[in-house]
Amino acid sequence: MGNEKKKEYLGELEGKVKDFIQKHYSDNNLNVSMLGEEFNITSAYLSKIFKNHVGLSLHEYINMVRINKAKELLKREELTIAQIGQAVGYSNANAFIRVFKNYEGITPGKYKSML
Repeated sequence: MGNEKKKEYLGELEGKVKDFIQKHYSDNNLNVSMLGEEFNITSAYLSKIFKNHVGLSLHEYINMVRINKAKELLKREELTIAQIGQAVGYSNANAFIRVFKNYEGITPGKYKSML
């Protein structure tokens, strides 16, 4: 594969992976292995090319999408923190709170109270 073809392929793959994550972020089974299977590429290789192309690991990108969606829900929904965590793909509230705090520096409850 020539360099231009490879760049084009990687750009298309990146777009498809990002679209898939946007559509399936609420699935708590969404992970790097699932993406590898979906795109018929080993998860390790998919992770490597995604990180090289986007600058974030797939895991970081999935969490970023989920946290951004959670912030939207926290702004406009009367849902509990646990319900919002579930809505964005975390199987338990503790995992959601931990990841949210890691990315935002505050808990989702604190974030909501500041709105």
